[in-house]
Amino acid sequence: MVAPEQRGTRERRATGGLAGHESALSAPTTTGSESLLMLTGAYTAVSPWVVGFADAQPLLSMNNLVLGLIVTAIGLGLTGTPERSGGISWTAAPIGAWLIIATWVTTVGAPTAGMIWNNVVVGALSVIFGLLVAGMVMVRRPGSGG
Repeated sequence: MVAPEQRGTRERRATGGLAGHESALSAPTTTGSESLLMLTGAYTAVSPWVVGFADAQPLLSMNNLVLGLIVTAIGLGLTGTPERSGGISWTAAPIGAWLIIATWVTTVGAPTAGMIWNNVVVGALSVIFGLLVAGMVMVRRPGSGG
């Protein structure tokens, strides 16, 4: 038998995780970070054509296109369904790290300064925004002290 003062405890625990993610991801700082992550991904996808290396480096171009679309989908998913997508936000960080080193790994010949700067900046932004959103979820999760 559950004591009257403990009756609401189980119900709160059962729904606390879901409500905690939703409230954490709907905070203005997090919502802005999700949007910036989405925009970073969208730019990453089109950056080979913006910077002008799409024809010269097809492997790096395809890498940026595919990973940019993935980061855009992560940001869009976090914006649209935060209660189901909170745990995926951390994946933007390793994608960003790969974007930084991909310039040297996937290029044929020496990469240009534009390629290097482009991928370092979009990779760093993906890492920062991905960790920022993931950190917001961890800090505001019920029982984490935040």
